[in-house]
Amino acid sequence: MMKISNNSRQSILGKIDRFADSKVEKTDFSPIDTTIYKPIDGTLAECFAAELSAIGSQCHLCATENERLSLIRNFIADKKLNNVYCPDLDFAKKLEVSAVNSGNEMEIDASITDCEALVARTGSVVVSAVGKAGRQFNIYPPIHIICASSQQLFPYLSDALNAVKMKYGEQLPSFISVITGASRTADIEKTLVMGAHGPKEVHVFLLTE
Repeated sequence: MMKISNNSRQSILGKIDRFADSKVEKTDFSPIDTTIYKPIDGTLAECFAAELSAIGSQCHLCATENERLSLIRNFIADKKLNNVYCPDLDFAKKLEVSAVNSGNEMEIDASITDCEALVARTGSVVVSAVGKAGRQFNIYPPIHIICASSQQLFPYLSDALNAVKMKYGEQLPSFISVITGASRTADIEKTLVMGAHGPKEVHVFLLTE
């Protein structure tokens, strides 16, 4: 194997540097806006609802718990959902839906779960494995109904994740995920497919009282 002397190596590197410098366009870069996120428009609830709507999902603002229960019942009836699963026993009784897993998640029409936090700026929902729904009922059913309150609303994702850290301390859940609208992909021939890796619809019923 031919060895390259230090002088030859430096000569070659020097030529590469001079060639690279000759190809660099001299551009005067003006200051750029380093703000990552836009400011919040209106209240946190209004911003969250608008952002969620912009990505094809829906936020239902509820002034009272009774109004939320009524809206969810009407939603279930309008959608003709026959197999709705809610792991919260008390909430399931109020809605008159199943609180017992049938054993086959794929047969469920919709799930009703809680969440850890909501992100107003992106319309995102933070969930974890600690919730009564675990992991699977945020993913398997074609329709995901999420119940949350205004106390769980945060402006940005960093705020929401910091709140989760403060809540659990060093005992963080084994699974924390961020849901931003319904599952979608355009991997195959750039054709948008809904529900490819999760629910086709996401609906958040947000209690504002």
